[in-house]
Amino acid sequence: MEYSEAAAPLEEAKFYLRREMSEPETLALAGGDVVVFTTARRPGGAPNEDAAGVVPIDEQRAALLLADGLGGAADGARAAGIAITRIVERLLQHEDGDNALRNAILDGIDEANRAIRSRAVGAGTTILAVELAAGCFRTCHAGDSMAVLVDARGRPIWRTPPHSPVGYAIEAGLLDETAAMSHGSRHLLANALGKKALHVELAAFRKLRPGETLILASDGLFDNLLLQEVGERARHHDLVRVVDDLVATAGRRMLSPDSANLSKPDDLTIIAYRERPPDTLGTLEFAPIETG
Repeated sequence: MEYSEAAAPLEEAKFYLRREMSEPETLALAGGDVVVFTTARRPGGAPNEDAAGVVPIDEQRAALLLADGLGGAADGARAAGIAITRIVERLLQHEDGDNALRNAILDGIDEANRAIRSRAVGAGTTILAVELAAGCFRTCHAGDSMAVLVDARGRPIWRTPPHSPVGYAIEAGLLDETAAMSHGSRHLLANALGKKALHVELAAFRKLRPGETLILASDGLFDNLLLQEVGERARHHDLVRVVDDLVATAGRRMLSPDSANLSKPDDLTIIAYRERPPDTLGTLEFAPIETG
């Protein structure tokens, strides 16, 4: 596994709202590296309706946030921006306690949902929040933006379930992933901010093991690559190369579909996180050896 040169530690929250990035950005926080990329890829030159945020808390804790404004609905980009902004505001005001960050995330989601609904224009957005804490992570999500954990051998070993009719069918074993990608109801959501019946799914903490990669992405990635393909690209590369490869493959398929691959042009946002291995060599003490 290759590792790029360490970035300077991130000291304040970063927002990615209506952004058009030409290359990924690398950040350092919570004992690891984060690589972020977002761009608009929908037809017609529409603005990017994805949004993201990266929030450092201390040396061991941070939050990663991703929102995908509902395409075809009014004001999707604004809804995604509201979701990210409200959660970041709450995180920056968090109090001490074992569940302080989770409570802040949930409070931010609740405030964002009420703000989106109060606009009364039919706007909506997915939300995916990942709390990083001392070598572990846990998720909160609503919608079909997805987090995937890939092991050091490139195998997807865990993911958040998409809140959609097709996603539920996959979970129930009624559809496999390949058939689901071409299903006529793939674009439908069963849950999102802005919807009256919003529910937020909470996961328990999970340990991050050496070499594992956590990938958060909007459906611009997962509607164009199978999970196995995502995993293959997370193997034997540093994190920037992982994201570069995912972006290039998804973009190529969006623009040039062929008989072997599905194609769905859409906004594309990827956040990848990997713990940096300890510098064990730097902690060793060497005694001089006299020769001759």
